[in-house]
Order: sequence, then structure tokens, then C-alpha cells
Amino acid sequence: GERPPASKPCPRLATGSPCDDSNPETMGDACDSADVCAGKVALVAAVTFDIAIDAAALSAIGIDDVDSSPIAASAKGLLATTLSAGGLTCTASDITVLSIVAGSLIIDYRVEVAPSVATPANREAAAAAVSDPASVGLPPEAMAITVTDSTGQTIQGSGAVQESFRSYAYQRIDTCPALDECSTECGAEATTTTDIYECL
Repeated sequence: GERPPASKPCPRLATGSPCDDSNPETMGDACDSADVCAGKVALVAAVTFDIAIDAAALSAIGIDDVDSSPIAASAKGLLATTLSAGGLTCTASDITVLSIVAGSLIIDYRVEVAPSVATPANREAAAAAVSDPASVGLPPEAMAITVTDSTGQTIQGSGAVQESFRSYAYQRIDTCPALDECSTECGAEATTTTDIYECL
């Protein structure tokens, strides 16, 4: 009979299908609309807004669902504009608020950005921009948050200070021994090992 073909076209993966972009620093790798496998780098930081608000006021405003709270929405908008000006191009939807603590207003958040912009220089510039928006050409008050408390009173902040970004990622290390060939004998003893996951 005829020799079968040596290769066969594979069906196109749907946009959003999981894949591996071979970059251990990215997470959530998925096929995009251009048939490219791409993940995003997740950066985490805490930003402290210069605004006086206590725990009771926060509770009254409503932060049970932290990421969808009015304070989170306001902070995301300010951060998206400022981080993008500092080189970490993102939108408010790329930012997730992880916690909100009273005293000064302290917000822990995560931002997911393309690996091409998550360079050490951009991380440093974006963090500095949150503390000093003028350093990237924004108005000095670009990070001044406004919060409306449960009584309807507006509380205006004057700025913010941010710590350096941290990146949480891991890579899998295959510990299976290299074998020249696999046994084809029935009943051959199997070799199993446990993979190692290492933080980067």
C-alpha cells in the first residue's frame, strides 16, 4: 500500500486554550488571537495611600469582597495610569486588589503584565512613579485617592508610597532519569520519581 504521510496538520487551538510559552516566570499561559502562546508576569506590591481612615470606616464602606469594593475600583484606576506611565503597561482589569488595611490606607495588589515590559528597569520606574508621579510626567496628584465614607463625607488623600515589586513564579524540574530506551517487555518494572517545583 501507499506509504502514510510523515506529518499531518494539527487543528488550530482555540483562543484561550492553555499552553506553555517556555518562560518559567509567566503564569496562565494561553493561546491568543494571533496563534501565539503567551503568559503574563504577576507582580505583587503594597501601596500606602496618605489618607486617614480607620477600620470601622472601612467596614462601613464595605470591603467584604475586597477586589470589587469602591476603594479597590478607585485604586485600580490610579495605579493603571501611573504604572503604565512608568513602563508597566496595564489596564485596571489587569490589577487585583488582595487586601485593604486601615490606618493609612494600605492596599496589597497584584498586576499582571506582558513579559516584554516586566523588565527590572520598568519595575523600578513604575514603583517610583507611584510615589512620585511627576517622575514619569504625570501631575503630582495623580495618585491622590478620594474615598467616600458611610456618612457621605469625602476623604481626600495627597499621594501614595509603594514598596518594590515582588514576582512569584516557579519552575518544574524533571527528576526522571535519562533512559536510552524503554523496555518493551511485559511486566517490566516501572520507574517513577517526584518532580521538584522550585521558586524563582
